[in-house]
Amino acid sequence: MFLIFITALYPITSLVGRISPRRFASAVLPSQMVAAGTQSSLASLPALVDGGRKGLDLPEECSGFVLPFCVSTFRFNSTISEGFNLLFLALVFGIPLTLGDLAIFQLGIVLISFSVTGLPRGGVAFVVVPLYVAVGIPIEGAVFIEMAKTVPDIFFTVYNVTANMSVATIVSVEERIAGREGFSPSKKVPKSVPVLANRRQKRPIKTRGMPL
Repeated sequence: MFLIFITALYPITSLVGRISPRRFASAVLPSQMVAAGTQSSLASLPALVDGGRKGLDLPEECSGFVLPFCVSTFRFNSTISEGFNLLFLALVFGIPLTLGDLAIFQLGIVLISFSVTGLPRGGVAFVVVPLYVAVGIPIEGAVFIEMAKTVPDIFFTVYNVTANMSVATIVSVEERIAGREGFSPSKKVPKSVPVLANRRQKRPIKTRGMPL
């Protein structure tokens, strides 16, 4: 499922961020590999910053603030994965859910995602169990679904990292375009006009004829 969401980020970033999908994929690939190996968004931050600066020409303000802020604050996968988990458990246990239950659950997930760290399995694991219980899911079902997230967490982290780079690319689109146009080789750079020192012009001295 998350492969679809990860793949969808490439055309979205290309259209809104005005950058080629190939260039975006090349810049984000090293951080995706770190994310898949460590399952940690924080561990992939150096690769994100390096790929953004070298591969996408992100300005210093964006690579030095937007990327760290997104990594430390946002968990883009939580609202998607936990929502599907809730529907799956409700179907297994035959528990009817109302729109109010879904709204409260998703709101709780969003608020909790801001307070967790980007460490492996340090996200919303087991922190969201009370939310499952609050909407009527048995606690054993919530614990089971959290224990089974070891492999899916790889895709969750890759999705987070890709979304972070996508946000930074879209946010900096105007500054990147302005930078390319400002240093475009097609534009003629006006040559500086040397300032010449004022020279006194020597005027011919007119001599009046002296009477003899």
